[in-house]
Order: sequence, then structure tokens, then C-alpha cells
Amino acid sequence: MKLSKTEKLCNTSGIPKSLLPDYQRLLSSTPSRRMKSSKLLENSEYFHNKLVETIQFMEILNLKDSVEKDTFFRKLPLFRFNFISQEMGNT
Repeated sequence: MKLSKTEKLCNTSGIPKSLLPDYQRLLSSTPSRRMKSSKLLENSEYFHNKLVETIQFMEILNLKDSVEKDTFFRKLPLFRFNFISQEMGNT
């Protein structure tokens, strides 16, 4: 997606409601009040959920020992993928 005008940053229709307050802080016109994007990624609950944890684990799967892999794959069927559409669809 290309941003052609800075005014388009004010259009929040595509931003999940849970991220909206932090998004607005990212755009603060006062630099001292502006949130750092790294802080958002570290602290936002939106980026810390079962889906993200699962993807992160799978990215380093080759570094895990057999016990960790076995535990992960045993729990994986319990993971409810229907929450993905609920979480990602809350815009």
C-alpha cells in the first residue's frame, strides 16, 4: 500500500480498534509525546497472542530440541484457529 499524502494517515478505518489509541500516539504532532514504534511492538497486546507466539516458535523450530518440538506439536491441535478471523477481523 502506497501512502500518497500525509493526510491519509488520519484515515483509521483499516486499523483494528485495539490498536487505535497507540496508532494515534504514533502520529502525535509533538515529538516528545510521540510513541516509538518499537515500544508499540514490545507492549501491545495485539502483537502478543497465540497466533504470533506460534509463528515465532515455528520460525526457530530448527533450533528447538526434540522435547520442545514434541510439546509444541502436541499442543498445536488445541490451538483454535477460529480466533484468527476474530482477532484479525476486528477493524
